[in-house]
Amino acid sequence: MRTLFRPASRPSGSLAGVLSGLLTGMIITISSATPAEAQWGEFMGAGWAGGYHQREMMPSMREGFFGCWLAFNRVRNAGGKRGWETDYPLAVRNFMWRLGEFTTAPINTYEDGGFADGVVLATDENLFGCPFLFTSDVGGAVFSDPEVEALRAYLLKGGFLWVDDFWGDQSMQHWQEELSRILPGYSHIQLDKNHPLMSSFYFFEEAPQMPSFQAWRRSGLTYESRGYGSDKPSISAIVDDRGRVMVLMTHNTDIGDGMEREGVDPTYFALFSPKAYALAVNIALYSMTQ
Repeated sequence: MRTLFRPASRPSGSLAGVLSGLLTGMIITISSATPAEAQWGEFMGAGWAGGYHQREMMPSMREGFFGCWLAFNRVRNAGGKRGWETDYPLAVRNFMWRLGEFTTAPINTYEDGGFADGVVLATDENLFGCPFLFTSDVGGAVFSDPEVEALRAYLLKGGFLWVDDFWGDQSMQHWQEELSRILPGYSHIQLDKNHPLMSSFYFFEEAPQMPSFQAWRRSGLTYESRGYGSDKPSISAIVDDRGRVMVLMTHNTDIGDGMEREGVDPTYFALFSPKAYALAVNIALYSMTQ
């Protein structure tokens, strides 16, 4: 079986050089266990333990990389998930942990050393302090008019939003309707292997698909049966007039769970977590250099 992604043969810059040395062992192969597979269980994966859920706030100190999580209201339950709380907080905090290991990028922390992200509403005055905005399960998201105006201003001024873990054609249609309110008239494009984001560090030939841990444990499939078309993964984006990605969409795949659940099961980890982190590193590097 071919690998879905591979490291760039000519990484540019010191950060990419560090990534090249530290992430090479995370490529999925069929014939042998990887170093990352052997490390399963050493990292986060404790669910809601440790008071993570109680720290849904912007950290007072914002030095180094941190990923804000966008909270929103929703008009429907899109397949039994929890709306914006899906995959929060461990997806972003595990990614911050890994990014700090794999690169020389400083990572934002609380005073007690815990990884410090931030949860914001679109109308929060702290929104413009978020260099990287992430959220999940947007198939039922709904934004008020003030939220629409704030998100439009944030994105047009250089902001970056990554939405993940929404499934099926109906969820995409609903999300596109909300996006048309936020960014009317802007292009929606599919990202193939030739787009810079797909090779900012790793070369991805196509969108990686992974299910939630619970769905995988029940079915053994790589996708979640959540409506028509949910077996077809895609990476698409809304881009500005210069081609910069403002909104990135990983549809019919749960990249967040590949990071959130890395410490739950060694087989799930080996099958999905390296691909999840590799794509997340690509996305972070792309967002920081645009």
